Amino acid sequence: MERQQRKLAKEASRPTVLKPRSEKQAELIRLLEKHAVVFAVGSAGAGKTYVPARYALQKVMAKQIDRIVLARPTAAPTRHKQGFLPGTDEQKMKPWLVPFFDAFRDGALPSELEKLQNEKRIENMPFERMRGRTIRNAVCILDEAQNCTFEDLELFLTRIGEDAQFVICGDVDQDQDLGHDQSGLAAIIQMVIDQGIDVGLVIFDENDVVRSVEAAKWVKAFKSHRQTKGIKFLQAA
Repeated sequence: MERQQRKLAKEASRPTVLKPRSEKQAELIRLLEKHAVVFAVGSAGAGKTYVPARYALQKVMAKQIDRIVLARPTAAPTRHKQGFLPGTDEQKMKPWLVPFFDAFRDGALPSELEKLQNEKRIENMPFERMRGRTIRNAVCILDEAQNCTFEDLELFLTRIGEDAQFVICGDVDQDQDLGHDQSGLAAIIQMVIDQGIDVGLVIFDENDVVRSVEAAKWVKAFKSHRQTKGIKFLQAA
């Protein structure tokens, strides 16, 4: 009995294979396999960060890329200034990168993740260290992009180098930190559409939430509430 329990516990802790949980997630995976730049935007809980993180992990573990680069705007009121936070850049960024590592833990053993980190194959890229960088042979994921200005996103997107893939994740409905009038995410997407730039674009809506039934209920409720105030949203195609 004890041996069987240990076996079951081991099976339960084994990393899972990335499988789409919705049609939109399947579309996102297809676009990640095709495009150098992919936008995954829309409702909370739809997997727009989780799927790219798992995809990037698979690529780095298969040695198809050198590393994963993670970026996220951290402190909007001070515009990415982290000097007041204690510790190294890695320690300062750690609280902001929890969603990535939650996804990584579903796809790799703790020892595998530790090895990737020790080998610097998972890298944090704070915005205040981004200027002048060229990202090559990597998957670079920007999360919470709704809290970036148009200029922030220009800086980020122009870092892309040879054999690199950039993924921009965000939700224009959650740009409270920066404000609708300053967030650049919707403007960048409109520019992409207007100029016919070759990117992947998936827009998740409240019907694509997979986090839980309760989360889906609240996402729908908050969106309905905001719509009564006349706030405009990106609409899924």
